[in-house]
Amino acid sequence: MPQNLVSWLKVPSLDGYAMLISGNEECFPIQELLVKKVSQLLANAHFQSFIADRYFDFAIIEDIMRSSSLFAEKNLLLVSFKTKPTLEQQKKLLILYDLLDENNYLILTCDKLDKKDLANDWLKYYDKAGLVFILTGDASEASAFVKCQLGEHNFTINEDALGLLLELNQGNLTQLNQEINKLSLLFMPPYTITLEDAQLHLIDNSNYSIYALSEAYLLGNLTLTHKIFKHVCIANEEVILMSWNLGEDLRKLIKIKNLQKTEANFRAIAGTLRIWGNSIVAFEKAASRLTYVKILGYLDDLAKIDMAVKGILQEDALTLLEKLVTDICIGRQ
Repeated sequence: MPQNLVSWLKVPSLDGYAMLISGNEECFPIQELLVKKVSQLLANAHFQSFIADRYFDFAIIEDIMRSSSLFAEKNLLLVSFKTKPTLEQQKKLLILYDLLDENNYLILTCDKLDKKDLANDWLKYYDKAGLVFILTGDASEASAFVKCQLGEHNFTINEDALGLLLELNQGNLTQLNQEINKLSLLFMPPYTITLEDAQLHLIDNSNYSIYALSEAYLLGNLTLTHKIFKHVCIANEEVILMSWNLGEDLRKLIKIKNLQKTEANFRAIAGTLRIWGNSIVAFEKAASRLTYVKILGYLDDLAKIDMAVKGILQEDALTLLEKLVTDICIGRQ
């Protein structure tokens, strides 16, 4: 069963001889933190790390693990997959599983695993052998990450300051980590960072991207939609990219509406359409807010934006786009 990151970071401990860390690229700072925590718990182990592409030779890891008993040496081995383990690599991981013991601790990191992946045999074995973390990078994980990182420097942070820090670095854990490091250099520990400190020293590093904008208007968050829009959509190039992404979202919503005629479980629909993570809630809210007729109307509006970009329609494409995302956000036709 996947571990709760928030609870584990409060009292880090090792259960078994393996740790699997799954998460998308944005969660990399949390992956690094977990690896560091294991390294601290196994301070006397010999640490080695490997990048596993599709041609990686797992015999290297196997040899190291088999020879540990000969040299009375503890190994801490980190294997980082560029995506997810292939079927062939999963077989190799099952071989390594049998070599796990008090002298061999194995950390695996990979791309975010979905519900189907969690049913695979290799993962079940590693779940029995140790700890499994399926990272989402959501607000609760980001909050725990901040507190833990600051705690490493003997700092604490009050809730108002923490809220501002998270708001200014929405969806951007790398920037969040940089801000934590900056704050730790500004004050002498032990110290509690206050809201006044945060307001004075922090900058806005929110993840302003077309994908963040997509999630904002699907959720119906008008304030955040306008905030991101003003940072993302500046010139015609952004309008073209945003229009393409809007079209993808609207066509997906039409598919959702069609599937809802025969399927009541939204997560089942999301799985069919390969909608994962935070996008599940975003699309569910949009689908409940928007009618089929409204979605078709938005596609017509999108066609007008395309004509404006090409100069066929004598209107400002940026203005039309802002109106469209606003309409989607509040369910206006």
